[in-house]
Amino acid sequence: MLALVRALIDAAPERCIWGTDWPHPGLHRGMPDDAALLDLLNVWTPTMAVRDQILATNPAVLYGFTD
Repeated sequence: MLALVRALIDAAPERCIWGTDWPHPGLHRGMPDDAALLDLLNVWTPTMAVRDQILATNPAVLYGFTD
């Protein structure tokens, strides 16, 4: 999965956002470790600037958030 995610981020970091289905409403056992999943973002992204883009800037643009 690493190669796919990196290819997507490398191709269009301005089009990527982070998302989960937390609090996992359809899951009745074996909860995923959300912190470990978010830690993967550090592996997948080359810089803090790209992480900020994925976590904050891109969602703000997508959903029309203003300052």
